Amino acid sequence: MRIDQDVRALTSVFGLDPELLQAVVVVEGDILEAVQRRYPKVRLRDEALPVVARCGVRAMCDWIRNGGDERRRGFITTWAQWWTLPQEAPCWRNAMLRELARAEASASARI
Repeated sequence: MRIDQDVRALTSVFGLDPELLQAVVVVEGDILEAVQRRYPKVRLRDEALPVVARCGVRAMCDWIRNGGDERRRGFITTWAQWWTLPQEAPCWRNAMLRELARAEASASARI
């Protein structure tokens, strides 16, 4: 798949896989028109692409959240490998999981 230059530049900012965003552009045909169906004030492709990228990031976040503990743990493990030094990844991962568990317990207690 040929990746458009503007798609490649934007995906580097959003951290998306360029092929994912390019596939949306191809499938929609006219990405500006597709975005304008929901956001009619968008007038340029350069304005439309970030809308699609944000939507993709939100979809990934929902996919992680809705996937339950197993998916969340898998994501945090992967994030630790990107975020920390290799020897620190397990400790960071465990600290993140503890913090998230505390936040969930606190939210449950308020209900």
